[in-house]
Amino acid sequence: MSTRKCIFESDLNKLAGLLKDAYLSKLKSTGQETAKVTYQLPVGKNPTYTGELWVLAEQESGEINQASYELLGKARELATQVSTKVGAVLVGQSSLKLQNSLISYGADKVYIITSKQLNDFQPVLYSRIICELLDKYRPQMMLFSATPLGRELAPRVAYRADSGLTADCTALDIFDYKKGTQEYTAILRQTRPA
Repeated sequence: MSTRKCIFESDLNKLAGLLKDAYLSKLKSTGQETAKVTYQLPVGKNPTYTGELWVLAEQESGEINQASYELLGKARELATQVSTKVGAVLVGQSSLKLQNSLISYGADKVYIITSKQLNDFQPVLYSRIICELLDKYRPQMMLFSATPLGRELAPRVAYRADSGLTADCTALDIFDYKKGTQEYTAILRQTRPA
């Protein structure tokens, strides 16, 4: 005879809450930590790199791609740790609804580039225009989604901007690094599967 207790729940919100509670209870019973460790700038230190943290806000049929919202959440987390602002770059048609949506998901500013030529994705034109923005505003980093558009655009922008690129990251965090006599404060660590 089974000792398991079955629960039949049709409300997905309640089901998610039950799963979360069960998971946290299991972690506590095994003695595992549930608190997330986040980076904090040392007292009296400033980040080695300065500028905003940007996210490319991709559009699909007049709506923001869900992956862009997820990146805005991560960008907000990272930006808070280094006391900077989050910018969303929106290329193509724009509306007040899209701008407000990006702000509600974590952007402090929305940089909008509109033109009839930009209504359809053109990698060369998009990368040129984004790089012009990068040259003008000098963000310290820019995040792209691992979508087909992001995979096409990120390497082009990185090349034109003469910057580094790490594709297919599974984790992003901030840490300090010291090599020899050089010390870097608050740099981005990118984790990707090998």
